[in-house]
Amino acid sequence: MYHVGIIGTGSYVPERILTNHHLTEIVDTSDGWIVERTGIRERRIAGEEESNVTMGKIALERAIENAQIDREEIELVVVGTNTTEPVWPSASGYIVNLLGLRKGVSFFDVQAGCTGFNYALSVGEMAVKSEQYRTVAVIGTDKLSAITNYQDRSTCVLFGDGAGAVILRRSSRDGPVPSGRKRQRPGPPRFVEKEWKRPWSDLDGGAESLRLRQKGDGGELPESS
Repeated sequence: MYHVGIIGTGSYVPERILTNHHLTEIVDTSDGWIVERTGIRERRIAGEEESNVTMGKIALERAIENAQIDREEIELVVVGTNTTEPVWPSASGYIVNLLGLRKGVSFFDVQAGCTGFNYALSVGEMAVKSEQYRTVAVIGTDKLSAITNYQDRSTCVLFGDGAGAVILRRSSRDGPVPSGRKRQRPGPPRFVEKEWKRPWSDLDGGAESLRLRQKGDGGELPESS
């Protein structure tokens, strides 16, 4: 089995900055409250003419330049995103077309919420290890400001816009993407009851909480499941 290395990286963030102080003028919150609970002081907001596609395109262009390869060498493009408009064919398809990548290049999107790039990276890694592809581009890009409710103080402080990209390639030794990970044999699920307090409950003036069942592997499921 081949190892996988990251040979190039690229990113893009919009120019407009939305600070915590700006948000205090929109919803009932404060800079200190946001920083204490999230560590976030500012986020970038895309312009009207920007989208997850345009941001992803720039990020990939920069990753190709950083990797010092020809764009014709890319054989597969995997994009982790949640905000493609229109949905069809896909953000990856639009990016491939805008960059004029090689004819017959494979591409598809992965939609998995906040972990979209992680899953896209894992898929790209497996594609290289399968020996079906030698050079794979992985992009994470979202224009979350387009779907964020800026009247909901519990979520609007979290999200912004931007894109990042990496180029994966076969390597003779382990690189930044780990190879040969040991996998444990799955056993029966184990659950532990616990209380989960919403981080914004203090602002609401009450100790709002939600009981969850925590899986033995760390995952969480609602009590009713």
